[in-house]
Amino acid sequence: MRCVFCFSGTTKSAKRVLLCLAVALFMTPIQRHCAIAASAHGGSVFLTAFGSTTGGVTVKADDVEAKIKLSGTRLYSGQQLHVLIEFAVAPGWHIYGVPLPEGYTPTAVKFDDGLISSQAVSFPKPTPVKFEVLGETLPVYQGDFKASGTIRLKQKLAPGDYQLAGTIEFQECNDTLCKMPRTARFEIPISIEPLVPGVLNQ
Repeated sequence: MRCVFCFSGTTKSAKRVLLCLAVALFMTPIQRHCAIAASAHGGSVFLTAFGSTTGGVTVKADDVEAKIKLSGTRLYSGQQLHVLIEFAVAPGWHIYGVPLPEGYTPTAVKFDDGLISSQAVSFPKPTPVKFEVLGETLPVYQGDFKASGTIRLKQKLAPGDYQLAGTIEFQECNDTLCKMPRTARFEIPISIEPLVPGVLNQ
């Protein structure tokens, strides 16, 4: 994980300083270390995670499995998180990407807005497949693939335990039939840590 320090002092040379910390297995000690260091230098800090994700859940619905992972589960109010979604579609089946004609449901991951202020999840480019029975070429995902993005927690969340909830929407089909569109809910346990005095999340 990398810690980016943004100093607000009058010295121009110290306006923006980047410090790199060693990768750690648990986010909370690193976060506290960054926050304390920033506070000691009169600055503010925002945390951006790089490398492996640390928390998440697995959603199974029909022939589709999705593992939703976060860059951390012990967090700070206002923090930006990285999100990784690992999909696995059973052999012989596919789900849809975009653009799609009317009547089909594209695959989407949406987080509830109760705890977050913004979200952006990007999917890889789907594969165009021609379906002779339908006389159409449609964008599909088959087998294993990944989507990724970021979410940002709302400011001024009270410290404590929460459930970061959302939905996965998709429509599962094979070469001869389509199932009804599905919406599968998920919940990821997270903890909001108290902010270190004098430190602002950007």
